[in-house]
Amino acid sequence: SAISFGLFQTISRKAGMNVNVFFHTFFLMIISTFFMIISTLILEDIKHLTLYLTWQGIFYFAVAGIIHFVLGWTLLTVSQNRIGASRTSALVGTAPFFATLIGYLFFQEILSFHTILGIILVVSGIYLVTSTKIDLFKMRLNILLQSLAGLGTALCFSSSSIFIRYGLETIPSPLIGVTIGMVFCTFAYGLILLARFRKQIKEEKNLSYSRQGIFLLFFGGIFLGFGTLSRWVA
Repeated sequence: SAISFGLFQTISRKAGMNVNVFFHTFFLMIISTFFMIISTLILEDIKHLTLYLTWQGIFYFAVAGIIHFVLGWTLLTVSQNRIGASRTSALVGTAPFFATLIGYLFFQEILSFHTILGIILVVSGIYLVTSTKIDLFKMRLNILLQSLAGLGTALCFSSSSIFIRYGLETIPSPLIGVTIGMVFCTFAYGLILLARFRKQIKEEKNLSYSRQGIFLLFFGGIFLGFGTLSRWVA
């Protein structure tokens, strides 16, 4: 999951340089959704699919999808455009802190001292590797505001795990769960864009990719889908 997300962020940043961040997020969601649907058809026994499906599980995965995909991916794209892929990675790397707190509050998951120490080392290492002469975490208002999107992404990715866990209790298949979440949220995201940016869609503003951008967009969506699936399995 970490490798896939790292590749995705670099590719996505390059592909979406001149494209509206919301449309870019939507295009990535479409590609990832098709990837998940194909993976489900290949790997899951469709004949027994109806045995897994419950309205309760569908609801939980839909909510997880809204938090993870609609909110998380939009904030991720915004952060990449504002401060770049590497600095966004440093901020998204704070997700273990949020996840540790959420795991304890909702599932009574208590981590050992060595595990907590490992999380601190990983997050600190990400910061040191991606830091520049201008300290990203200096107490300046503009820097803090630029960091909010990345921190919001980390919070969304962590908090969605609450509903993922609840959903897996009724539909014991991460692949089916993530596919349900992505199909639902891609459809919902498309309706939101249609209502919000109808004029831009008609005039085709900020919707054009170069040939290289289309190529990168396709592989970015694949890496994003695979990384998300790996995370849900974990």
